[in-house]
Amino acid sequence: MAAGTSLCLGHLLHTQPDRYDAPATDQITEDLLRAFGIPPTRPHQICQRSLPELDRLLPNATA
Repeated sequence: MAAGTSLCLGHLLHTQPDRYDAPATDQITEDLLRAFGIPPTRPHQICQRSLPELDRLLPNATA
């Protein structure tokens, strides 16, 4: 389900390059989280959070 949704989002953004990607990405993510059983009010709260710093998540990764 997540892979198909990601492909559809990529297609949407590719075919509509002027579309602002953040709202579409947030909406798709909220829908997926609800489909995976997250309580209805939580997906929006989760999507409003800032993304974590990658250096903290992957301290030994190199570019």
